[in-house]
This record gives sequence, C-alpha cells and structure tokens, in this order.
Amino acid sequence: MKALSGRQKAVIVFALILTVSVCAGVARCMHRSAFHRQNAAAGLKMLALSFSDEDLADLTNDSPALRAKVRAELEKRMDNVRDADPSVKTMELLRCDTRTGEATCLVHSSPPDTPETPPAGERCTAFVKPELIQRLVNKNEPVVHLHILGPAGGFIVEAHAFVAPSVTPLRAQPAADIVRYNLDGKTWFSECAADGGRGLLVCLILMGMPFAAYGIARRSTGRERMIEGLRMAADQCENAIMIAGLDAGVIYANGGLARQTGYSRDELLAMRAPDLAAEDVSERLWMDSWNKGFPPDSEVMLRRKNGEPYPANVVSTAVRRKNGRGDVFSCIFIITDLTERTRRNQQLQQARQNAENASRAKGAFLAMMSHEVRTPLNGVLGFSSLLADTELDVRQRECVEDIRKNGEMLARLSADILDLSRIESGSAQLHLDCCNLRSLIDDVVNSVRETTAKAPLEYAARADAAVPVEIMVDSMRLRQILANYTLNAAGAISAGKIELAASVTDNNDGMVTLRFSIHGVSTGAAPSPAPSAKVSSLAMTISRHLIQLMNGEIIAENSDKTGSVFVFSIQCGRC
Repeated sequence: MKALSGRQKAVIVFALILTVSVCAGVARCMHRSAFHRQNAAAGLKMLALSFSDEDLADLTNDSPALRAKVRAELEKRMDNVRDADPSVKTMELLRCDTRTGEATCLVHSSPPDTPETPPAGERCTAFVKPELIQRLVNKNEPVVHLHILGPAGGFIVEAHAFVAPSVTPLRAQPAADIVRYNLDGKTWFSECAADGGRGLLVCLILMGMPFAAYGIARRSTGRERMIEGLRMAADQCENAIMIAGLDAGVIYANGGLARQTGYSRDELLAMRAPDLAAEDVSERLWMDSWNKGFPPDSEVMLRRKNGEPYPANVVSTAVRRKNGRGDVFSCIFIITDLTERTRRNQQLQQARQNAENASRAKGAFLAMMSHEVRTPLNGVLGFSSLLADTELDVRQRECVEDIRKNGEMLARLSADILDLSRIESGSAQLHLDCCNLRSLIDDVVNSVRETTAKAPLEYAARADAAVPVEIMVDSMRLRQILANYTLNAAGAISAGKIELAASVTDNNDGMVTLRFSIHGVSTGAAPSPAPSAKVSSLAMTISRHLIQLMNGEIIAENSDKTGSVFVFSIQCGRC
C-alpha cells in the first residue's frame, strides 16, 4: 500500500478533529434541548395537577353559571402561567375521545392579540392522535415534541399532559381530559444552537491547538531541510549559479561557478559580479543594466582566474519582494560554459563545408564525365547506324542491333547521371509551359507501346472530366516521369494490361493537384517481359526527385509478378 504523504496525513487528522468537534457540539445541543424538554414537561405536569376533579366535573355541569364561573377561574390560572413564562403562546384544556381523537375545547387561554379559537365549550378542529391519548393515559407523563411551521411560522414546541384520571368514570363516554400548550421554539432553538456552537468551538480549539503547534514546528523543520537540500543540489550542479545584490556584490556562488572560473568560493564571495566579465564593466553600466533589466538569456564572454576568456550563456532572473510583486533586491544568474559547444559547432561547420565542397566536386565530375562520355558514345551510335545500312547477314545485323540498343541505354544512363547531379546540387529547374495533358498522356502511352512492341501488352489512357485540358507544367519532365513509371509497370509483368489514369484531388486558388495512377494487371501469357521495358533504378530515383520538385508526393509504389501499382501527385497551374 502506498504510504500517505504529509499533506494527506494532515487532512485526515484535521477531518478527525472536525468530526469530533461536530459530535461534541451536537451533544451539547441535544443536552440543552433535553433540559428545555424537561422544564416544559415539569411545568405542564404542575399545571395538569392544579386541575381538580371537581373543576373538571363543574365544566360539564348542567348549570351555565357554574360552568362559566369555573371556566373563568381556570382561564385566569392559565393566564398566570402564560404571564410567568412569556414563551407560552396558547393553552387549552381539551376533552378528547380516546377512540377517534376528536376533541372538545373546555378552556382556552391565549394572548390578547390572538383570537379565541376555538370557542370554549364547543367541538374544535384540533385532533389528537389516539396513540398519543393512550400514551398519556397509560403512563400519565407529559409529551413534548416539536412542530416546524416553515420559514414564516418558525418553530413551535407542543406539549400534552393527561389531567385528573380519577374523573374518567363520571363521563358518559370514554374520554380523556388533556391540557395542551404551545411554546415559541425560537428562544429554545437559539439557545440550543448557541450551546452547540460553543461546544464545537471549545473542542476545536482544545484539540486543534496541539495539532497546529505540531504542524508549525514540522513546517519549520521541513523548510530548513528543503533549504539545505536546495543548497546541496545547487552545489552539486554542473552549471554555475551566482546571486548578486543591488551593489553588484556576489551574495552566493555554488561549486559549479568555482569549478568553471577557477576561483574558490571564498574568493568569489569577495568579488563583484562585473569582475567575471572578459571586458571591464563600469559601475554605471552595471546599474544601467540593473535598472533596465538584464536580458533573460544572452551569450557573453567571461574570464577565468588564469585570465583565459571563454564564451558562456547567462540566464538571469530578478528576485522581487512580496511574493514576486515588489521591488527587485537581487538577481540570480545561471551560467553555462559554451567552450565545448563552440568547439563542436566549429567542427560541424568545417565538416559541413567539406561535405559541400565534396558534393560540388562530385557534381562537377559527373557533369564532366557525362559530357566526355557522350561524345564517343554518339560516335558509336552513328557508326552503328551507318553499319546497319550496309549489306549484312542475319548474325551480323543482330550484333549491330545489339550495339545500337546498348549504346542507347548507355546514352540514357549518361543523361540520367547528369540529371541526378543537377538535382543534388540544386541547379535543376523546371521550365514551365502550357501543354495539353490528354495529348501528353497519349504520347507517353504510344511511345511506351512502341518500345515494348514485342511484348503482349495492352495500353489504355484515361483522364477524368474534371482534369483541365491545358495545364502549366514542365511537359518534358512530366513526360519523363510518366514514361519511367509506365515502363517500370510494363517491365514488372510478362503480359497483361496497363492503364494510365489522371484525376484531380484539389482545385484551389488557381492551383490544381493532379493524381496519376499507373496500374498493371498481369495475365501471364508470355514467359518474360521485353528487355526494352526495363527501367534503371537511377531513372526511378530521378523521377521521385522530379515529383518532389513539382511539389508532389509518392502515394504508392508496388510491383511484382502479379501486377504493379504506381500512384503519385503533382501541383500545377491552369493556363
């Protein structure tokens, strides 16, 4: 199980203290409420005992004068109780049916501003639950309970007590005399809440003070440990760390700065920050930099103890009072020695320069070689053509034809080498012109068909209706790309059908993105493809570079004995 962090432990302890404090407050509140209940029950029982059997019998006497006299005496007695306890609102003496709970008001007492409801001696709408009547009759103990009348009505404490059980046999029907009064619960509950709040506060203080003292002591110890850990980490850091004050004096210097400059830490603490600069920094220049703010990241030249200057990267951070919102009183400098990085950069730059020189030399060599080779090669091709026009037997003519074909292949390879050298050197450029795309595709298909005339291959060309009729593109380079891919598709299969298709994938702001797909499906009718259909890997590499030069991309390249798929896209403009 994962150990709890200090913060989690503090939260758990605080939750326990708060829970215990709340329980203590609730207990105090309930104790005060029980005290009020006992007082209300005792007062109500004393009032119930003050009603004699004769008084209750006279309330139901046939003489109206006697009933009125007794009722007046009992109302006066109730008024005295209300005067003694201002929280008592209304008092009633009810005669209740023990079976149904229906009640008849015998005596009613209420404040002067409260209407007499119901009139004494009449059946009232007040209803007393039969279960409550049985409880009062059987136990002869007062019952005090709370009624919440809502935000406007407040709280009402209602109390019931059984009166003079000895008069029950005098009545003609099962009945019970019950005295009831209503108390204003506002004072009651305010006292209970105040008592509970005091209990909660006292418990929270008594239990929270030791915990708070322990937390403060632990925080102070933790802060000291954190400061010590930060100091140790700063001393072991490879980068140099320095803190300077307003007077440019060095307040702190770690071991990294001592190792970097060659000074001891005591010597650094006795120096001023400008003393480490390779050039003299005046007091005014330092103050100007301080007032304007040091650059957050800059490269400067510093000086070691032996006088050797060295490049360094300095990252400065201003330290402010009042949690970063007050005045600046010091500045932290993190200094990184750039000597090794500068040396590596110089080596890389020199290596890059050597590579560029080698690339230029290679390009010049390839261009010169291509031109030098093409001159005798053109002579070989010319003499082979002249030789083919003479009288030759079958064997001699086949040899001359092989010389011509290999010479043409060598001429194409020489041209490809020259193109690749131009592309790698960045000197290759596109010569845009307006051309008919459909005618260009047809020319490519016809040219490849003638080249592979001896192979049992069928060719088809298709352009979607959305493809523009004329486009602005380097037609020679596009023809070269399509011819190379189509020949490569033909060289991958022995026999079958090859389809060259063009479509539009994007048309925006006058620029058109064309998608070309070359699909070859093999039928396996012939034993092997024609030798003239083979394309060198150098030619395919040049085609890929040309597609990138036209802001296009290679989408798919796949070929085997069962078929071939070549898909690419280019960007061009409308004519």
